Amino acid sequence: MTLVERLVTLAGQLAAHLSLSDALDILLVTGAIYVVLRLIAGRRASQMAFGTMVLGGLLLITGSSQLGLGTVQWIVRNTLPYLGIALIVLYAEEIRTGLAQLGGGVLLHNRRRDQEPERETITVLVRTAMELSRQRIGAIVVWRGAIGLKSYSDTGVAVDARLTSRLLISLFQHRSPLHDGAVIVSQGRIVAAGCLLPLSQEETADGGMRHRAAVGLTEGTDATVLVVSEETGHASVVSGGRMVPAADAADLEAQILEARAAARGLSLADAAGSASSLLRGFFGRSTRQA
Repeated sequence: MTLVERLVTLAGQLAAHLSLSDALDILLVTGAIYVVLRLIAGRRASQMAFGTMVLGGLLLITGSSQLGLGTVQWIVRNTLPYLGIALIVLYAEEIRTGLAQLGGGVLLHNRRRDQEPERETITVLVRTAMELSRQRIGAIVVWRGAIGLKSYSDTGVAVDARLTSRLLISLFQHRSPLHDGAVIVSQGRIVAAGCLLPLSQEETADGGMRHRAAVGLTEGTDATVLVVSEETGHASVVSGGRMVPAADAADLEAQILEARAAARGLSLADAAGSASSLLRGFFGRSTRQA
C-alpha cells in the first residue's frame, strides 16, 4: 500500500469516527488559534510567545517525575496556579489591542465595500506628502481604520472638514498653531488637528518624535499613519508598529495601499467559508472512499 493510499484510508477512518460536534470543536479551536496568531503577527508578542513556549517546554521536561528532580518538580507544581496571572501581565498590551480590534470590527470588516472614497483619500495623501516633502515641512497624518480614535482626536482641535491637499498643507505650516500635532482623517474628512499620540517605547530608525508617535499609535490600533520628516523631507508609511520609507510618489501610494489591505485583513466570514469548504471537501472525499 502506497503512502497516498494509507493517508486516504486513515482519512476515511477518521471521518467515520468524527461526529459533527467534534468537527465543530476542531473548527472553533482552529479559528481561535488563527485569530490569536493574527493579533500577534509581526508584534513583539510573537517573539514573547515563542519564548514562553520554549520556557514551558523546558519546565515540563525538567519537571517530569521520570528525571527524579524533586526540587524542580516542587517549583513547577507551586508556580502553575499563578501561570494564568503571569500570562495576563506579560500580554496585557496585546490583550487590550485584541479586544479593541474585536470591538472595532476589524475581523468582521467587509472588504467588498466601495473603494472610491479610499482611492480619493490616498490620492490626497500622496499629493500632500510630496508637497510637504518638497518644502521640508514635518507632518503626521493618521488615517483611521476600524478602531475608533476619539480619545486621540479629543486631545486636538475639531475640524470636521472635507479632506483636501491644500487644507492639510496649511495645517502643517510653521505659522499654524496646530502644526506640531497630528491630523486625524476618516471617511474622506479631516476629523481633528493638533492631536497628541502615544509614543512608542521602541527606538525608530529616524528617531524623531513624529515617527515614534506614529509607531506608538499603530502598535495598538489598525490606523495607517503618513509621516514626513522635517529634517530630511522623506515620507514614510507606518502601520502595525512598522515604519516603511517611500522612495517616490508611486512607492508611497503602493505602501499606503498595502497598509490598508493589511489592516482590513481577511474577514471572519471569508475564513468561515474557507473552513466550511475544506470540511465539505474532506467529508465528501471520505464518503466517496467509503
